[in-house]
Amino acid sequence: RFSTSLIAFQRLTATFLMCANTLITLALSFTSSIIQFPARVAVVRMEGIIYSDAGMHGGLRNAMLDANAAGDGAQSAIDTRMDLPINLRRFESKLTRAFQTAGCRAVALVIDSPGGSPAQSS
Repeated sequence: RFSTSLIAFQRLTATFLMCANTLITLALSFTSSIIQFPARVAVVRMEGIIYSDAGMHGGLRNAMLDANAAGDGAQSAIDTRMDLPINLRRFESKLTRAFQTAGCRAVALVIDSPGGSPAQSS
């Protein structure tokens, strides 16, 4: 008798949960059709020198370091953050998450870079 009651209770609970899930889904779709939620814009911030995965060859990096060294003593633009590349390998997961954000209508890129490889920068 106890096992029969337990099975009946489990079935009743499962049926109740399915009905509740369906009602919640219907309520959310009805609410979203009436209420216009504000547009979302995902922001991806990028800092560094723009160059490919192969790395920046000595010529460009040395020229940038020489230009900073010849400056007026201000803090160098090539610091720890700027040593990291701005390329797809480094930012692919952040960009993917930004484009998959629910309700996202646009993705804005904020790029802080002193420049980099001409082919990669264009």
